[in-house]
Amino acid sequence: MSTAFHLETDSSSECSNKTAIEALHHYIDTRQNDRSEHLIHIEMAMTNSINATTGNSLMELLYGTHFQLFPHPADASSAIPAVTHFFEKINESVQLAKDRHVIAKTRQATQANR
Repeated sequence: MSTAFHLETDSSSECSNKTAIEALHHYIDTRQNDRSEHLIHIEMAMTNSINATTGNSLMELLYGTHFQLFPHPADASSAIPAVTHFFEKINESVQLAKDRHVIAKTRQATQANR
C-alpha cells in the first residue's frame, strides 16, 4: 500500500488506491457490515477492467483472458431456489455497481470541468 505523501509514489498507484477506496465506499453504502467480504470483488473488477493506455486488462495481459469466477447463465432461474437467489443477488449487485459508477463518473466530470 502506498500513500500520496511517500516519495516513491507514482500517480498510477494513487489513482488505483483512490479507485479502490471509492468503489468500496459505494459498495458498502447500503451494506455496512460486510466490507472485507467485497474486497475480492473490487480487486477482480479493477484487474479485469481495460486500461486506457494498453487497451487490455491486467488479467488479459498476465493470463491471456479475462477472469470469470463462473459462467453466468443467460437465464438465472434454476430448480434449486438457493441458486436462483444467488444469481439474483449477483445481478442486483452488478446493477447497483453500474448505477453508482455512472453517478461517480458524472460527479468526477462535474469536478473536472469547474
